[in-house]
Amino acid sequence: MTLKIFSAIDTFLYNGKALADMARLSDGELVRLIDEIVVGDPPFELLHSFTSKPPFNNLTRYHRKLIDQFKNQILHDILRMLTSKLLHGSRIEKLFEDIMEELYTRLQRTKEIIHSLDQNISREKDHEPLDRPVTMVDTERYIYDYLRSTLIQILSEMHTHFRDIASRRQNLGVDSLTGLVGIYKPQVTNDVQPAIESAAMPGMGTVAESGVPSDGASGHDKAKPYDTCTEADSPAFFVAVRDDVRPPRKGIVKYLDMIRDPRHFGWIEEHFVRVGFIDANYRFCDRHGHKKLFAGIYHLMIEMNCFKAVDDSTGKRIRPVDVRRFLDYRYGVSLEKQFQPSSLGADERAELLRSFDWLH
Repeated sequence: MTLKIFSAIDTFLYNGKALADMARLSDGELVRLIDEIVVGDPPFELLHSFTSKPPFNNLTRYHRKLIDQFKNQILHDILRMLTSKLLHGSRIEKLFEDIMEELYTRLQRTKEIIHSLDQNISREKDHEPLDRPVTMVDTERYIYDYLRSTLIQILSEMHTHFRDIASRRQNLGVDSLTGLVGIYKPQVTNDVQPAIESAAMPGMGTVAESGVPSDGASGHDKAKPYDTCTEADSPAFFVAVRDDVRPPRKGIVKYLDMIRDPRHFGWIEEHFVRVGFIDANYRFCDRHGHKKLFAGIYHLMIEMNCFKAVDDSTGKRIRPVDVRRFLDYRYGVSLEKQFQPSSLGADERAELLRSFDWLH
């Protein structure tokens, strides 16, 4: 039942040809489609917002307006389902959990797509001048980032407007301190985003959207450094990448060959960001005492069987030193010295277990 309400968004996430097909349309056809989209009103006052760069061509403008329409439709469906008089008690709570998990799955998918697009953009920049023209990859990156931020907004609205249901699910995995409520901590704001002025697009009339300026750019506009949404990249909104985040390196086991349960490991990494061990770009935060503490956490994760016993690709046994090298490379740090078994005393280890019980 929950899958159906996300069917429109799934077209973006699981149909690789959807954006390519839209890109073949002319400017005139896109303008007509934009004018036909009716965003509609949300079912309740939205208490969460995010900042985003304005759309820079017809394709980004079309998809931004379409995503806004999908958002309001989804919120209407969620409200209808969670206030149904046909469901009571635990069934409503289970439905809430299912919807949150479905949203999280799609949010993770957008994160993976964005990661892949960023790698493509990086390769393009290596071979193009700094003022390279906007490409289809830039367009896709904008669309998926806007979709990601919108999914985060829906999650935050759910937690705010259905707080009573959320509070009754505290003992369940996806909505506990090791789950979605912790990851998407609400950031309530009543601020109106300022309008951004830019030149009108050739052949395009004014398209009025709530909170979205009428702006655009010609196909010859230059790509600028991408500004991701500030709130979505803050620790409260960090979503772990369940894959490698750096290029392959000899001697480093690949993520999917190393990690036993990517979902659980993702939750751990989201906690790492919130407590300040790593930042949203997977860089270790080198503060006093962090290296020794983080090396101790490496050992705890090994004890918890977070890592596979055998490398799936090579068939070789995964040793503790392989885990340390994998994590060091992932977080841009060297903990070879601190990782030694003698670096953490019994009392320190016991305190670590008490302080970081969410690792279990």
